[in-house]
Amino acid sequence: YMIDFPWNDNYHPGSNPDHLGSGYWSWNVRSMLRNSYESDGLSESSFADGDAARYPVIIDTNTTIMDDKLVGDIEKYVRDGGTFVTFVQTGRHTSAVKDAWPIEKLTGYHVTPLTQKNSWQNNALKWAGNQPIFSGDWLNAKADGLSLKKVADDAQDLAYWKDDGSVAIGMRPLGKGVIIQIGCRFTKGGLPQRIDYDLWNYYKGQSSLDAYGLPPTTDNGLLSPELRATHQLFTQILQWRKIEPMPMR
Repeated sequence: YMIDFPWNDNYHPGSNPDHLGSGYWSWNVRSMLRNSYESDGLSESSFADGDAARYPVIIDTNTTIMDDKLVGDIEKYVRDGGTFVTFVQTGRHTSAVKDAWPIEKLTGYHVTPLTQKNSWQNNALKWAGNQPIFSGDWLNAKADGLSLKKVADDAQDLAYWKDDGSVAIGMRPLGKGVIIQIGCRFTKGGLPQRIDYDLWNYYKGQSSLDAYGLPPTTDNGLLSPELRATHQLFTQILQWRKIEPMPMR
C-alpha cells in the first residue's frame, strides 16, 4: 500500500494522525459499501486517461500526496460533472513540499489541526443547518480528524466539531460537479479489509481491533457505532447523488 513517503519514514503506519497509512490497503472504503453498492478501484492515472469520467462519484482512500497534475485532473473530472470525495488526509502533501495541502485549491477549505484537542470523544459532531446531504442520529460514535476553515466563498459547511465549532465536513461546487471534503474519521488507523468473523479474529490476534473500529467482542455483532457511522457517511453521499444501490438478494 502507499504511505506518505517521502514525508513519513514509518513503513508500518498506525493511528498517529501525523503518520497514517495511505491508499486502499489502509482505508478500504469498499468494505463499508460491500453488498450495498457496486464499486471499482481506480488509480491516479484513471483521471488523466478518462476512465474516471465513467463514475459519477469517486471516494478517495487517503491519497496523501498529490502534485499539480493530479489536482488539475481531479478538477477537470469535477467540473465535467463528477463528485469527488476526500477522506482522512487526501491531498496533504506534494511530492516536494510537506503539509502543502494542494487539495485546498479545489475544496475551498484550509486545514488547521490534524486532530482535535479532545480526540476520540463520543458524539463529537453536529450537522450544519440547511445542508442537503446528511441526516439521522448516527453521530453517536467516537471521532477525530481535521479542523477545516472555509477560504472560498462558495464552499458550504456540512458538519461541525462541537468542541470549537470548526468545520468537520464541507463541500464546494465546481463547474457541473462538486467536491466534498470529509475531515472527520471514526476509526483510528484504517478500515478493515472486510467485515467477517475470520478477520475479526485476525485483528484481535494483532491487538488492532480498536484501530480498525471493530468491537472488542462479537456479542452484539461485528459493527461498532464507529463502523456504522462510517457506512452512513458514505451511503448518504451516494443517496444524495442518486446512486442506485445493489438489488436485495
